[in-house]
Amino acid sequence: MVRTQAMSFGLPLLPGERVLWAGMRGQPTRLPGGAMGCRVAYAYMLLIGFGTLCLVPMIAIRQTRIPALVGIAAIAAAAFAYRRYSQRPAIFVTDRRVMERTIFGVSGVSIEEIRGYHRRIDKYRDRYGNVTEVATNIVVLVAQHGGVRSIGPVVDYDELTGLLDGLISRDIDPSKMRGIEGASPAAAEKREDLFVAVRNRTDGDAYGPLIIGPRGLVRFTERLPIGLEGQLLTTLAQPEAPEDLEARVVFLSRRPDAGHALLLDLSTAELGMDSTSLRVKTPERTLMIQLDDADAMRARRFLQARR
Repeated sequence: MVRTQAMSFGLPLLPGERVLWAGMRGQPTRLPGGAMGCRVAYAYMLLIGFGTLCLVPMIAIRQTRIPALVGIAAIAAAAFAYRRYSQRPAIFVTDRRVMERTIFGVSGVSIEEIRGYHRRIDKYRDRYGNVTEVATNIVVLVAQHGGVRSIGPVVDYDELTGLLDGLISRDIDPSKMRGIEGASPAAAEKREDLFVAVRNRTDGDAYGPLIIGPRGLVRFTERLPIGLEGQLLTTLAQPEAPEDLEARVVFLSRRPDAGHALLLDLSTAELGMDSTSLRVKTPERTLMIQLDDADAMRARRFLQARR
């Protein structure tokens, strides 16, 4: 998943709309026997051969040298522009829409209009008449009124569809999630009876969400899939007692896709702040958790309230 400043996306966002996820366009080679790789290599060979046959003689002739050089420069500029275009995020999920940017502009589908999705299956027929079905990374969104809209291909197919699963089932409330530009914290990060920091580090390594409740500390040791992160933040934004939310976080930490998590009983630990780092001292060791400036300020207030 790409976590870039939202302003660099150049998206036509509505007032108050936030980008929650951004992904690259692309698809792994899926045709059997390396067929796609052979086709791409064949296309490159044709392009190079055609260019050599056409442009080299033109360069050798004085009268056509300048047009040939202009043509070469135009082709190189087009190839460079396409390469830059292909390396930019192209698929986006905001708190209101699923959006796609193509060379023809930006279009989107309202989340409220999506009732399902499926993976597009392409069929390829060889010269002997045999048909091969190939799963693509193109997501076909099915609207409430029955229409369909294709998105992608997207490299992080599972990441995107995991988020869509939560949005369609209403297990994820997009308004409760954190904007990837960092300027719009999640609703759970604004609570005063719990401390939640989606982004944190130790020794420069990025970790998953950190949650401190009245009885314990939970820290996911790796970045969560966006779907699970959305479900976690939606859960923590519920108007429930912090003890109940703490138990639900522990339950989510046991899911297979949550990876590993640190669970710590605060009755055996001492919490403090050193500059912008949270100090977690136990009888066995002292753990330093580096926080963003805004999260560090909230952590200080939270720890003062605990005392």
